[in-house]
Amino acid sequence: MTIVRPTPKITAAWGDAITNAVNDHETRVTALEAAPLFALKTSDETVNNSSALQNDDALFLTVAVNTTYDLELWVLQSSGATPNFKLDFTLPAGATWRGGHFDCNNTQIGIMTTAAVSGVTGTGADAYVMLKALISIGGTAGTVQLRWAQNTANASNTIVRANSRLKLVPL
Repeated sequence: MTIVRPTPKITAAWGDAITNAVNDHETRVTALEAAPLFALKTSDETVNNSSALQNDDALFLTVAVNTTYDLELWVLQSSGATPNFKLDFTLPAGATWRGGHFDCNNTQIGIMTTAAVSGVTGTGADAYVMLKALISIGGTAGTVQLRWAQNTANASNTIVRANSRLKLVPL
């Protein structure tokens, strides 16, 4: 017995279906490229007796050239009233920044026109620091890196808690 298999005809409709599938794939890839970036702190990190800003072990993200990002930072920190808490960000060369930080009631407590050091009063108990900013990356890719320390060196512990997080949304 001979089996005869028909030769499939490539029709315009079939060609359109392939073109549509390719275009849909490109749309989904573009959407992934614009997906939010997240960094989550998985364990507590402690600094004591140091006012030197140090890179956070987990709260940093790599950014693309010529892209503007909406930045949100939620830091659960604990620091006493004597050492207090300070933070800043390092950015790639040529990046611009405009933002502010907020207390746990979403009340703005400071404006940061650059990614420069901003201080927060310590209470000796866990407290959130929320920071929102708009950053524009120029022609140099690199890393957006949170740095933090005690505002005044003190032997007590200043802690950034697990589940603190950094989010960048490309605009």
